[in-house]
Amino acid sequence: MDITRQPADDPIMLKSAGDMEATVKTHAITVAEFDRMVEAGVYGPEDRIELIDGQLIDVPPQGAPHFGTLTRFEHRLRAAFGTRAQVRGQGPLPLGADSQPEPDVALVRWNERFYSDAHPSVQETYAVVEIAYSSLQFDRGVKRRIYGAGRVPEYWIVDLGAETIEIYREPHDLGYAPPAIFRRGQSVAFAAFPDVLFSVDELLG
Repeated sequence: MDITRQPADDPIMLKSAGDMEATVKTHAITVAEFDRMVEAGVYGPEDRIELIDGQLIDVPPQGAPHFGTLTRFEHRLRAAFGTRAQVRGQGPLPLGADSQPEPDVALVRWNERFYSDAHPSVQETYAVVEIAYSSLQFDRGVKRRIYGAGRVPEYWIVDLGAETIEIYREPHDLGYAPPAIFRRGQSVAFAAFPDVLFSVDELLG
């Protein structure tokens, strides 16, 4: 009996393990399943995760530039819109059956109960905003695709590195039409509220 060959070195075993690894399938989670997990206490507020394309994605920790800009955005928008629209910070937004991202800011229809009965739908959403510091590639790629495919009317990316605001409109299955890019010294407005202007400088700080 040859005892010099360890089981892990057996080419037949290696092939079998490789075949098994190649055929392993992950279980895609639906929005309904994820919500039930949250209600059951499997995930809590301290677990910063998003459901994207049926997969749970870890949200990176927020640095000071990201959180400061997010806080400034929420403050400016709430002061400007009052009860014309509601401003939600990092709240769930269901998009179809398998995605429920949590945009940094969502501008939604006013709701007297502040959506305590159910998260706002796409039909109740005017626009979403992502503050991009370390997440720019993901926000321009995956997030742009799922927001567009979900028919969110308007999507803003605040690029902290370039100090610009990218505004995407005309959603379609693959994302949006090419963005308009605004820099310091210019003004921006949401399509649903063209009379409410913000300077890029006041939003970026």
